[in-house]
Amino acid sequence: MIRARRAAFTLIELLVVIAIIAILIGLLLPAVQKIREAANRMSCTNNLKQIGLALHNFNDTNDRFPPGFTAVAPPGGDTGPGWGWSFHILPYLEQDNLYRAVADQTQSLRDSPVLAQKVKIYTCPSDIARDPFQVKGPGGVDLLTSTGLPVFAAPASYAAVVGGDETEVATGDESGQFHGSFFRNSQVRLTDLTDGTSHTLLVAERACGITQGTWAGAIPGARMRLGPKNPANAINPNMDYDPDLFGLIHANVINATNAQSDDGGTDDASSFHTGGANHLFGDGHVAFIRNLGGVKGSPAPPDRRAYWALGTRADGADPSLLER
Repeated sequence: MIRARRAAFTLIELLVVIAIIAILIGLLLPAVQKIREAANRMSCTNNLKQIGLALHNFNDTNDRFPPGFTAVAPPGGDTGPGWGWSFHILPYLEQDNLYRAVADQTQSLRDSPVLAQKVKIYTCPSDIARDPFQVKGPGGVDLLTSTGLPVFAAPASYAAVVGGDETEVATGDESGQFHGSFFRNSQVRLTDLTDGTSHTLLVAERACGITQGTWAGAIPGARMRLGPKNPANAINPNMDYDPDLFGLIHANVINATNAQSDDGGTDDASSFHTGGANHLFGDGHVAFIRNLGGVKGSPAPPDRRAYWALGTRADGADPSLLER
């Protein structure tokens, strides 16, 4: 009897097929990642547009924008109760139930369970930090509530702008003045944006993976720390900052490198999009602004000076040199 031979792959043929498949996956993966990032960036843009609409509705109802955060102690002291701008616009983002969960807004933000509640619209899909993080106090110790429980805060990928390079987030300029639209107990009106609403920043991306931001506000007694992907982690991972920075930034640089900033851009705009970050303007439009030039110790280039101008509401500076 003559047995029929079965057709089969040889080992070499199998290896060739596997190699071809691997090459095809290698070619397709960057394209898939690029499409996914484009979708994430569009979703982030839509988040900021909704935030902008909520801020305008709040202004129409209250004849002012919400405060950067509310505080009763003197500047430089405690930030309590600490409820921030993004908390105050919750009713205009279809989050009225979460807003009403805080029956007493004189209660410290630190003691409220609302602090740990995630709000999807405040998180960019490209951000790597999406889960509540444990809040630290001075010296890196765990911050506790008044009942002795650890404090957790839901992350946020967006922060409001207190001014340009002249305005530090917690203390303002050399005279203690804030040149942006949001700061401690601020009551800025839309009509106060005399530089022009289309030339004034309200909110920008500030990735929680770069800086531990939270949407609820400035947590009393806490210290804001670096995110896991902050470039300054290589210099000093134990850096911490005033709680004002949990929800506020100044317009100084975007996605800062260690050559541009000693703190890795902790109080600046940042994102995990390629080459820049999304920004919300006073007229409600959202623009993607690319990373800026310049290094610390050298004169600021024109694009960076123009970006500083966008951070102010009424300084009359010219932002036209900025390339978006």
